[in-house]
This record gives sequence, C-alpha cells and structure tokens, in this order.
Amino acid sequence: MEKIIQLFIYLNDFAKSIFFLILIGLIILIYNVFMHFFKDRRYIRAILKNVDPKINSMEDLKDFPLLNIIVPAWKEGILFKNCLSSISKLIYPNIKVIVNAGGSEETINIANEFKKFKNFIILLQSGGKEKAALGKIKALNECLIHVSEGLLYLTDADCYITDDLILRLINPLINGNEDIVIGAGTRPLISQEKHHIVKYALFSRFGFFKTKYAKYHKTMVSGANTCLKYEVIESIGNFNENRIIAEDVSRGYDIISKGFKVFWLSDYRSRIYTDFPPTIKETLKQRKRYIENSLMYGYFQKNLMRIIKVLLLFLSSMFLVIFPIFIFINLGLFYICILIFAGIYLNRIRRYIFFKIVVDRKYYHKFPKIIFIKMFFYIYLEILANVATLFGLYSFRKQVKNRI
Repeated sequence: MEKIIQLFIYLNDFAKSIFFLILIGLIILIYNVFMHFFKDRRYIRAILKNVDPKINSMEDLKDFPLLNIIVPAWKEGILFKNCLSSISKLIYPNIKVIVNAGGSEETINIANEFKKFKNFIILLQSGGKEKAALGKIKALNECLIHVSEGLLYLTDADCYITDDLILRLINPLINGNEDIVIGAGTRPLISQEKHHIVKYALFSRFGFFKTKYAKYHKTMVSGANTCLKYEVIESIGNFNENRIIAEDVSRGYDIISKGFKVFWLSDYRSRIYTDFPPTIKETLKQRKRYIENSLMYGYFQKNLMRIIKVLLLFLSSMFLVIFPIFIFINLGLFYICILIFAGIYLNRIRRYIFFKIVVDRKYYHKFPKIIFIKMFFYIYLEILANVATLFGLYSFRKQVKNRI
C-alpha cells in the first residue's frame, strides 16, 4: 500500500514538472503531424483526384429544362431580399421561383415585392401566436405542389445565388446521368470575408476535413444547395414531415430509400454564398445552436454515443474555462489544460493547411498572420459557447417537448 501511495505522489510531482509538459506536448505534436500525413493527406488526395464535370458556359448545356427554385423563408430580413434579388438576375433562360414566406410582416413584404416578376410564385406560410410555423420540410412540400416538370433547386433564404453556381449544379443533371447533385458546402458572403472570425470559420468548419470525400454519399441532402430532377420527387412523393431529426438527414432518408444516388461536387466554387456570423455574439449563438441540434439528434435517435460525446464536450469545456484557477490550486491540472488547448490549436492548424491545399488561392481572401494569434481567442469562444449550452439545457428540454 505504501508503494502505491509513493507511486501516486511521484506521478503527481511529475505531472507538475516542466518535463511532463514537454513530454506530453511532444506526443500531441507527433500525433498531429502523423494525422496530417497519414489521414489528412489521404483525404486531400480523394478531393483532388475527383474533379467535378467541366463546363464553361450556358451554351455548353444540351438542353434548358425548367428550373424550379424553391425558397422557404421564416422571419427573414435583408439577406432574404438579397437572395431573391440574386435569383431574379440569373441568366438561365427557363426559371420558375417558388417562395414560401412567413413569420413576420417584413418577410412577407419582401416576398410580395417580387410579385412583379412573372416567374415568381409567392406563397404565405401559416404561423404566428395562434398557429405554429409550417416547419421547413412542410414549407418545402407546400412549394412542391407548384412543380410538375424539369429540375428543382433547393436553397435557403439567407443564401446568394450566382450563375456560375447554378451552372455547376445543373451540368451533371443535364449533360450527365445524375439524379441529385449537391454543392460542396457553404462559403461566406463576399462582404463578410474581411472579418477575421469569418476567415477562421471558413477553414475550421471545412466539412471535407472530417469526412473523406466520395462522389456519392448516403447520408443527407442539403436544403441550401441541392439540385435534383423532378423524377426524384415523383418517386418519393412529398418529403416526410414527421421524423424528429435534422431536416437534411430526413431528406436523405427519403431519397436514398428509393435507390437514388446523391452526387457531391468537390470544387470550392460549387459552395453557396451564405451568411456567416461576423460578430462574436452571433458566432456564440450559432455554436450553441449547433450543439443543441447535435444533442437533440442523439436524443431522438437514441444514439448513446453521440449523447456521450456531447456530454464529454460539456465537461471538458467546463474544465478548460476555469483552467487559469488551477495555477493556484494544482499545477498538474493547469498543465493538462494547457496541453488540451494546444491539442485543439494544432487541430485547427491542420484544418488551415488542409483548406490551403484543397482550395485555390484565387477563390478566397488571404489569411492574415494575426489570425494565428486570434485563433487562441476563437477557440476559447467555442469553449465558452459549449458551457453556455450546458447551462441552457432547461431551454433544450422545452425544445424537445415542442418537437414531440
């Protein structure tokens, strides 16, 4: 027993020493270098070797089927107006736009402004204090009533649509044999790219870093940047409105269950311009919403591992938030916090390198060197958002009740 106590004392003293900090720090560094060369590089090769189908202009399309652009909107503002304005300026010669707006007078008024365009159909969602909102999938189904042919493009009310984006998504459907095409993700609005916190989000949330790219996916169908043939809708009917899971995952179930393959584009230019939180407050709110959705998904799917991961995230975040106190209480715990923080920082550096290799420099603004210093602050913000979500679990319970 005495030997065990002595061993514990020795390990405790060692954990407080600078040698412990150096040793574990080297292990974390070696781990991240190893992951970069043996995982990240493999993921990068998968993206670079799968080049999207090439097309130069609209004249290269074999046909011009009707393109039905569907925009559900609930409690939106100026970004919604910009979205509809961008759609009204598209040069594709055969477009019908179906907008389903509601939630506020501002949203409805913005939608009504576009009634002047003959190819715009404006629907009004039911909602308000007396009646709950339709929900995004139900709003989408309301729009599908007005579609009977051609292609469908699904987007969100805070996105900005360009001719180049549309061309990249419809090309595999018209000139190829695909049934559903999804863009590579999102990118910030041009006006937001100057914000350092947006630049950080651009590479730190780069989806292909976490999931190896494959041309065909069997997971989800984005509601913000997806194009599909009407035959897909004919096959599935309406999208299921009763699943209590993320909307993109639910749409994926509906489509994949009918045997359709979802084709994913890899080029950065197939990413849709959308609103990235340009301020600290909005970034914290978005991070909090992301964790709540992850927890809700795990709860309704009875996915114990996902729930455990979220709870571990809460506990580790609490630990890191108060870590400066440990310098006065226990130096070993303080060192452990520093090492965890260093591990997160190196992970973000890997994401930065990944992004720089995959995305051509001419498609985004240069990252200033100061962002590597600010990255410490942004990581700490993410940790604070995790803790804020933990203390907001009461409101999460109310959200769960509302979804049942």
